[in-house]
Amino acid sequence: VIYRLDALGGAPTFYQFLASWNRSGRLLAAPVRVGQADGSSVSNLRAEDGVARLSSLERHPGDAPCCPTGRGIRRFAIQSKEWVELKNPAGPSPGAD
Repeated sequence: VIYRLDALGGAPTFYQFLASWNRSGRLLAAPVRVGQADGSSVSNLRAEDGVARLSSLERHPGDAPCCPTGRGIRRFAIQSKEWVELKNPAGPSPGAD
């Protein structure tokens, strides 16, 4: 699950977190922040073979804070009850366009 928390008071601030639970509702790993309003955000969660793949938008130099132009894939796996970001293999990420 990706969830988002927004700041109160009209500030354009948000944080996105990745979390997962088992079928009985027990948290499998502590949530990890995966996006925020200053230029990085994620969407399109896909999980397979124990890896969560998230489509990402990342801010490049010169991008306005509202409008990141870099696209990619971020990968996370649970290790010792914590989400850990996996390094992408060399070369462009599949599906990053």
